[in-house]
Amino acid sequence: MDHLVRGRWIALALNIRPGAMFVLPALLLWGGWIFRGQGKFSYKFFLWGSAIILFVFYANNKMIDFVAGPSGVAFENFSWAFYGLAAGGRSWRYVFEAQPNAKDSAEIYRLAFELIRNNPSLIISGALFYWKMFFSSTWYNAYAFVAGENYLVNEIARWGMYILSALGIFKWFRNFRDATASLAVLGALGVLASVPFVPPTDAYRVRLYAATIPFFILLPGMGLSFLQEKMPVNFLKPHLKSTPGNFPLTTISGISCRSHPRCSDIHKNDRRASHPARNCLPAQYRYLLCKLRQRHLDQYPPGKRSIPRLDARLSHQRLPPQCAQPP
Repeated sequence: MDHLVRGRWIALALNIRPGAMFVLPALLLWGGWIFRGQGKFSYKFFLWGSAIILFVFYANNKMIDFVAGPSGVAFENFSWAFYGLAAGGRSWRYVFEAQPNAKDSAEIYRLAFELIRNNPSLIISGALFYWKMFFSSTWYNAYAFVAGENYLVNEIARWGMYILSALGIFKWFRNFRDATASLAVLGALGVLASVPFVPPTDAYRVRLYAATIPFFILLPGMGLSFLQEKMPVNFLKPHLKSTPGNFPLTTISGISCRSHPRCSDIHKNDRRASHPARNCLPAQYRYLLCKLRQRHLDQYPPGKRSIPRLDARLSHQRLPPQCAQPP
């Protein structure tokens, strides 16, 4: 039941920032399979999860009624994007050029379905165009948020993410019963299925996918984990018990470990500790952070550091004369 309650945040995020909505049914199918017990599928998880998601959408509609009045419509601009899809992959503005007399969303939907009935090939070409742009070398590609200072760096970053994603899929294929790996693949499929209805060309750097980017970023994370398993050296390999899917979760845990019980106790017992959360990180990560801090201090002496806030923060930290090597 805890997983169902936590899932409401994903539905809430998609109501705040509408995007890849097909991630929600993908999560329901994943949960029904993972929590099936001795059966073939957990219909209890599926039905309860559907009820929670529907409640979030209902609450969002009530909030719109409260703020905007009875005339407010949830996801009203989706009709504009849907007409662009039906017209062969046009911009969301196209409906106002082709149908300047359209009054509201209901009429735009009617015109879009009429266009689909008259020329069904347009919606297919529109979907293919959006998928093409989602994997293009433009600012509309799936990993446009991973970029550099020039075109070459952008291309290296983009193809690097594609290669890592392919390795992640290969890792899942080797053990498709793994719960976490299956979550990553199904979540990515939910994003891909949503692309025709959330045109990437309507916003730069996949801003429309903001609420579901974590699902799409899991695939290259799995690929990175696969490479770590094949690396002959132990550098950056966390000495932790294996987790489902063997994801490199220590970075995430380091970011959020203020809520970890152990770190909470440390923070309560030592309020003066500048970074109590670092005690939750594995030894090799603490060593890496220490070396990075020392490098910054060596490169930028006091009074010549380019970032005043960082300068003030580092000036109050006592660094050990030598960073302790991880065991």
